[in-house]
Amino acid sequence: MLGAVFTAAAIGLGSLLMQTLGDDSPNTSADRQKTADSFSEGTLKGQVADLLAKSPVKESRDRKSDGSKPSFDTRSSPESPTVDSPLREETVRVPECIRRGIGSRTPLAAEEGSYEGKRAYLVVVPHDSDAGQVSAYIVDAACVGKSSPGAGKVLLTHSYPQG
Repeated sequence: MLGAVFTAAAIGLGSLLMQTLGDDSPNTSADRQKTADSFSEGTLKGQVADLLAKSPVKESRDRKSDGSKPSFDTRSSPESPTVDSPLREETVRVPECIRRGIGSRTPLAAEEGSYEGKRAYLVVVPHDSDAGQVSAYIVDAACVGKSSPGAGKVLLTHSYPQG
């Protein structure tokens, strides 16, 4: 009788171990995350265009370049910034470690998502040498929220025509 109890316990324990060890949920979860990535090299150009279209910095830049008002003021006395003043231009917020990852560039637009199964930021900045283009950076967001983060690692970068 004691042998039957031990046998039943061994079978129960064995089936529990098989379910736990044979469970593919970490791989399945990673596979699901890879297929659900927000950013991919193939769709990045369209995502950059969409992001720039929604960007508050772009709206401010477009409003100033519509020809109705000059982008600078020639008055000799200082005044408080006006609505069209560059000092009032909205800024794109990205975590400090992401900003360090892209260097001294000023973001035009940014969005959080995932790339190749990693949490990441898509950051769009003015191109370094061509005013008609923008550069898109996908930066690993593993540094975000750490007590002393370093610079985010750039995972991908491409340049695209602006607008």
